[in-house]
Amino acid sequence: MSRQQQIRFVYRRPIKGFYSIERVFALIKKEEDQSGTHDIVLPFNSNGLISIVLNILWLMRYRKGVFHVTGHAHYAVLGLPPKRTILTIHDLGFLDSNYGIKRWLLKLIFLQLPLKRVAILTTISEKTKQEIMKHTGCASDRILVVPNPADPGLFLSRKPFNAIEPRILFLGTKSNKNLERSIAALAGLPLHLRIIGELEGQQEELLIKFKINYSNVTGLSDQDLWSEYDQCDLVLFPSLYEGFGLPIIEAFQSGKPIVTSSIEPMKSLSGGAAYLTDPSSIKSIRQSVLTAIQDGSERTSKIERGKAIAALFDPSGIRATYRQLWNQLLCVE
Repeated sequence: MSRQQQIRFVYRRPIKGFYSIERVFALIKKEEDQSGTHDIVLPFNSNGLISIVLNILWLMRYRKGVFHVTGHAHYAVLGLPPKRTILTIHDLGFLDSNYGIKRWLLKLIFLQLPLKRVAILTTISEKTKQEIMKHTGCASDRILVVPNPADPGLFLSRKPFNAIEPRILFLGTKSNKNLERSIAALAGLPLHLRIIGELEGQQEELLIKFKINYSNVTGLSDQDLWSEYDQCDLVLFPSLYEGFGLPIIEAFQSGKPIVTSSIEPMKSLSGGAAYLTDPSSIKSIRQSVLTAIQDGSERTSKIERGKAIAALFDPSGIRATYRQLWNQLLCVE
């Protein structure tokens, strides 16, 4: 494939503790002809107007090929050829966590302007699609939902369930992950809480206050993460906000029961194979965890249903969908 026909993947500057977008697109492009693809990593963080402008100017050197802005730095499309650029939006969490003039600017730079300068727009869930439409008035038929793929490297665990002192895997420590309520919900239960992500001081204090038996690790490789799934008995994912909820599919793949939130997109994604809980209620989280531990028959049924759901997220089909979109823009002069 010539340089003019290359698929160029545009990534945000790496952020410590955030790598889900990079993992997703590593799977999507895994079987592509490497001579026909090229990764572009933005030189500056997206945490200030000056950095954003510098990134846009830096991108203007690239004119040939098809460009796929993989997420987060949505504004990157402003520096790329509009007729040959795809934008994938994972979520709009940045709108919920900001207010006033800052929120208005973020909405303009990360959402409204990019949508006017992109040929194809994709998002990873129906929930995020509805949010985009709500905030921009974008027509439904202009937004294509393409879910995130499951990693075929994640194997089915053969570890017997430990109902006496289960090992509970908790992924992420940012505010939306809901660790604080989960700590309170698990107080007094005989278990080991395995937390993936960098703990803040307040979270450590809560773990001590509620006498939680826990361990903590950061900076895991994919293989390390798969091992964490293998070693756990239960996945706890009562998130307050997600664009997709990949840990649900990963739990299904590994044959683990999962407690997750009874809100979108987690509710639809889990398809009845997860234990749903009210993420705003400590009591609800606790009861859902207890049910998952104590009811072996229901747990087995949910695990089997989860395996079938996980099979729907095979990367080959998702990759084929994106390939059709890339080929569509390769024909554009």
